Amino acid sequence: MEVTYISQRHAINASPPPSMVDLKEQWPFLFIKRFLFTHFHTLTGIEVESRFGESLDVKARKILHFFESQLTRWKKEVRKVIRDYHDREFEGSDVHRGLAAILVLMAFFQEKEDALFLLADVTTTQADAEAQLSLPDTPRIIMLGDSILESKKWMLSIEGKVLIQPTDHQTDFTSALAVLFTAYYVFNIEYQVEAATTMEFIQR
Repeated sequence: MEVTYISQRHAINASPPPSMVDLKEQWPFLFIKRFLFTHFHTLTGIEVESRFGESLDVKARKILHFFESQLTRWKKEVRKVIRDYHDREFEGSDVHRGLAAILVLMAFFQEKEDALFLLADVTTTQADAEAQLSLPDTPRIIMLGDSILESKKWMLSIEGKVLIQPTDHQTDFTSALAVLFTAYYVFNIEYQVEAATTMEFIQR
């Protein structure tokens, strides 16, 4: 993957650009988390997984504290996400603080959850997702579980196809968000309008 990096960039930057399916057929390793992150590091100089791992939890705590401390100021959508997060914590659910913070931001920016996340049953396979869900062209994290907040497994879809699935030990939300973010840069994809403000916030 290191030796062929230049060839990978030529393939991605071709005119007209290749479809994601064709690109995966040509460069299958690019659609494995480890190698996608390595490509991103070569492209940007940023170790995306460690950067997300170091900052997501700390910054998510600050974001949630900010919104909780002024709860009455916010619209019902923001209050609902915070209430759902605390209800699940009270019930003993292992809810990722970073995911809760992203959902709060989306509610605050009046961006719908399905602009980034799609919910599917925990038993959903790649074939099920492609056949049963309306997968848009722009990237989506397919969260597998009873609710987005409580999901422990995920898949990434682009151009209506599931292209990245984690292994059993790579199911955390930090990895999911890092893969989503990385895909935009590696594959030259613009943020979808429906979630652009949230993605810009994450980028900054």
